[in-house]
Amino acid sequence: MTTAPFQLTRRNVLNNIATLFSGSAAAQGMMVITMLLMARQLGTDRYGQYASCLTLCVLTSTLFNLGMDNWLLPEGSRRASQLGELVGSTLVIKLAAGVCWLALVVMIPPLIRPLTYPRDLLLATGLAVLSRCDSISPRISARSESEGRRAEGAVSASIAFRLRSGSQT
Repeated sequence: MTTAPFQLTRRNVLNNIATLFSGSAAAQGMMVITMLLMARQLGTDRYGQYASCLTLCVLTSTLFNLGMDNWLLPEGSRRASQLGELVGSTLVIKLAAGVCWLALVVMIPPLIRPLTYPRDLLLATGLAVLSRCDSISPRISARSESEGRRAEGAVSASIAFRLRSGSQT
C-alpha cells in the first residue's frame, strides 16, 4: 500500500487551521457551559471550593508527568521497534505516579486548610484531572488534548451534580 505524498498547499494549511480553530472553539464553549452549570448547581461557596481544588490539582498534576512525553518522542523515534514497550512502560510509570499524587493531594491540603480544600472535592477533581486523556497517555495531537478537556469537563460535571445531590440529603 502506497500513500500519496503530503502536499503543503495554501488550501490544506487554511483547512487545517480552520479545523483546529473550530475544534478548540467548540471545546472551550462546552467548558464554559459546563462551568456555568456547575456554578449554578453548587452555589457560591461550594463552587469556590471546587475552583480551588481544581486549580491545586491541575497545577500539581505535572508532578506525575515527569517530562516523560518529552523523553518518549525522541526515544521512540530512535528505537521504533520497541515503541510499544516504551509506551507501555511510560503509561505504567505515569499511572503509578498519578495514584501516589492523588493520595498526597487528597491527604495533605485538607490538613492545612480544611475549609478551602474539602476531601470529597479534592478526590473528585483529582480523579477528573487524572482521567484526562493527555495526563496519563502521551500527547498524540491537539485533537486528543481537546478530547481530554471535554472528558475532564464531563467527569467534573457528573461529580458536581452527584456532590450537590448528596449534600442535599
